[in-house]
Amino acid sequence: MTSLVIVESEAKAQTLSEQSGGVHETLLLPSAPMKVSHNPNAARLYTGETGFQFVPTEKEREFAKGLLTNLHKDIYVALESDQRGEYWSWMLSKFAFAASKGQKGIRRIHVSGFAGEELAESFRLVEPVQENAAASFYIRSLFNSCLLRHLNRLFGTVNGPGSLPLNFATLTALFLLEEREAEVGAFSGPAKWQMAAKVSTPAGAGTVRLQEAYEITDDGFFKDPVEVKKALALFEGRPLTVKGVAESDFTIEPPMPYRLAELLHDGYTILAMGPAKVLHALQKLHSGLAVDGRHTGLISAPFAVIPLQHQATLSRIRKAVSTIYGSGELIERQ
Repeated sequence: MTSLVIVESEAKAQTLSEQSGGVHETLLLPSAPMKVSHNPNAARLYTGETGFQFVPTEKEREFAKGLLTNLHKDIYVALESDQRGEYWSWMLSKFAFAASKGQKGIRRIHVSGFAGEELAESFRLVEPVQENAAASFYIRSLFNSCLLRHLNRLFGTVNGPGSLPLNFATLTALFLLEEREAEVGAFSGPAKWQMAAKVSTPAGAGTVRLQEAYEITDDGFFKDPVEVKKALALFEGRPLTVKGVAESDFTIEPPMPYRLAELLHDGYTILAMGPAKVLHALQKLHSGLAVDGRHTGLISAPFAVIPLQHQATLSRIRKAVSTIYGSGELIERQ
């Protein structure tokens, strides 16, 4: 029997279908699937939580019908491993649990990459939906709604310069960036100078840098322009002559994986791409592109959270307990 995998984009659905050889069917979820409401006085629901109710949105009623007709299959949620992905997974899990009267659960997978090997590994590392994190996100979304209403009342808008949304996440990021900029300004080292000259050699033109100047610098760096002028005076009226060229071998190590912050920085400084464009390109490369007529993922997910296997985690805990408290504190479960 084929299993059902819920994804949020057509590119992921096509890549998943081609990479799995049709073993997994896909169900597309492009927008929020449910409306969540909370009534602390409501009777305990089939969801196992008091007061949370999940009703399909008008836009995703067809999706909800498709989900209900496939409750007899193994269902996996392969949404992004970000806050929205966890939040939507929580909605789907609780909706299916309630619709099946507690008989059906949905499993969560964190897909690190949509190539064959990474995809197969993701299905081996399934886990329950993180209910606490998703419920906390729901509470934060309520706070964000209140914040936006107050900002609109005070300023008449919820957007800042450049149409920047003034929500909880954006304002938090702006405050952190301002603190970081102040910290860098307070503790950054002083600027230094170097001397370089273009020279011609039989092997062609090149650039040389001053490595040492007696009683001025022993590492080629100058603390201020005064030292630079002193070094220049040493060469005044004296032509430079290239007496020899020595070459030395060196190895360029393979590049390390990009961190998201570094990639956003380089995308802007090197390619003049804004953060939104960089993230959009990442999504396309992660979800899969056609290579030799077959869709495959080309990069790992920037937000992927791969759960550790249970036995490996348990082994690490037991080792830590034994190291700190002694092996006598380890008691086998009966």
